[in-house]
Amino acid sequence: MVGIKFCMKCVGLALFIVAWGGSMHGQVPPSTESLKHIRAILGSSPEDSLFLQMMLDRRLAKSPDQDFITHRDLLDPFCVSICAHDSVVIHDTLADGKAFFLAIYTETFEPDSHVYEYFPGEDSLIETIDERPAYGAVDQVPATRVDSMVIRLEGRELMIPRSAYRSFYDLNLCQMEYFLQPVMVYPSQDERFFYLYLYGGEGAGTYFAKLVFDHERYLTRIVAEYSILRQSGAIRPEFIGF
Repeated sequence: MVGIKFCMKCVGLALFIVAWGGSMHGQVPPSTESLKHIRAILGSSPEDSLFLQMMLDRRLAKSPDQDFITHRDLLDPFCVSICAHDSVVIHDTLADGKAFFLAIYTETFEPDSHVYEYFPGEDSLIETIDERPAYGAVDQVPATRVDSMVIRLEGRELMIPRSAYRSFYDLNLCQMEYFLQPVMVYPSQDERFFYLYLYGGEGAGTYFAKLVFDHERYLTRIVAEYSILRQSGAIRPEFIGF
């Protein structure tokens, strides 16, 4: 069985590399650095390989966001300084000595103060809250949501719009039980970018997200919802993600 799994992973990797050779019209080829990380993930566990392939096929094939795909085991995370029930603080130093600081604060969600829209034909599955995606709140009214996010580099605050984080509900801040993953930040290998990983929700509301920043501002985010996480078998302790 080990040999079969190994061969299947190699086949998947080979098909991916061929596909990015220029034969797939309209798709955006990844950078050399990103391709190294993509190869590492596709060559890892069957679950992580399938998850990434599904994300590439469904969400990222035509997106420049694929340049930010990384295998987290190839990066070194920043140190978490404080983690409480409603906040997390990460404070560390870059290789050039610059100080990095991040703080995320959550707030209690007040159900009666918001506007809900439901998926077509459904009266219980929430699609948006206040006209934003309801990550972590699809099948139940959430208990908390991200209230604010601050990142500073050498004391200078990065530009982060509220729209970057206000659609994340029931964020897991600190827990590391079974498949739950805490808030983590990784600098890219050249330290040009910062990758903030978020995991939250329960049941059909489970999500995994990556927010990307450079030294000046928020750039983009990649979000995987429950359907892809479940179908790929990615809800597991050793989940790598993107």
